[in-house]
Amino acid sequence: MPYGSRGGIRTYAHRPVYDDRGATGTEYLGMVAVSAAIVHGFDSTDTTFAIRVDAQQGSLSDGDLDRIIDSVEVH
Repeated sequence: MPYGSRGGIRTYAHRPVYDDRGATGTEYLGMVAVSAAIVHGFDSTDTTFAIRVDAQQGSLSDGDLDRIIDSVEVH
């Protein structure tokens, strides 16, 4: 059975920069507030796992986050 925790954090954000050859690096966007959820537990072989879901604060509803967490299947 997975367990979850949620919290608000601030993290550094970057976005890819592209030219005609593809991605050439990243552009620093500064600190952004994100909502984070971590689903963690043990699988059937007692191996630990953790899945982290980050989204810019306010862009993912609680219902959408609950659906993501509920969709996790561990074997």
